Amino acid sequence: MKPLLSVEVIRNLEQAAVLFHPLRIRILGGLSEAASAAKLARELGIPRQKVNYHLRELEKQRLVREVEVKRRGNCVERTMIATARSYVISPEALGGVGAEPEQVKEEGPSAYLVALAADAIRGATEGASGGERTIAHRAEVSLASEEDASDFADELAHLVQELAGNYNNGDPSEEKYTFITGVYPAGKATGR
Repeated sequence: MKPLLSVEVIRNLEQAAVLFHPLRIRILGGLSEAASAAKLARELGIPRQKVNYHLRELEKQRLVREVEVKRRGNCVERTMIATARSYVISPEALGGVGAEPEQVKEEGPSAYLVALAADAIRGATEGASGGERTIAHRAEVSLASEEDASDFADELAHLVQELAGNYNNGDPSEEKYTFITGVYPAGKATGR
C-alpha cells in the first residue's frame, strides 16, 4: 500500500472548502489507517450513508483514496485511507486574500512573521521535492527581559547577514535560496 504523506499542502480553494467541514475533519482523523464507511460510522456514531457522502466529497478532492474493494453479496465495501497524516493550507488557495509579506510588513513583526511563514509554505512546496538541499532548523531560547529580546534580535540579524554574505557571491546562474528567521513566544505555538 502507498504510504501516507507526512504533510499535504492544500493549494486550491475547492480542496480547502471541502476540508473545512467539521465532520470531514473527523473522518480524515479516523483514516490515518484504512477503514470502511461502516467502521467509521460506528466509531463516529453517525449513519454510514452520511459517512459515505462525505467520503465521496473528500475523494473528489483527492484527500482520501481507495485501498481495497470487497464484494459482500449485493454490497460493495470500499476501504479508504487519508492521503496524508496532516494538512496545511497554502496562501495560494486563498487567491488574492492570501498573506503576502510585503503587504503586511508595516503592520508589525507578528503579522510579518505570519505572512513570512505562509510564504515559506508556498515556497517550500513549489517544485520542491524535499531533497537534500532543503534546510530546516528549529531552536528555542529563553529571554529574561525585553532588553535581552532586543539584544538577541539585533545579534541574530547581524549573524544572519554575515553568514549570508559569507556564502552569497551574487552569481545569477547559481540556485537561490530564501532564508527567514522568526522569534515568537513558544508557549502558545508549541502547546507548552
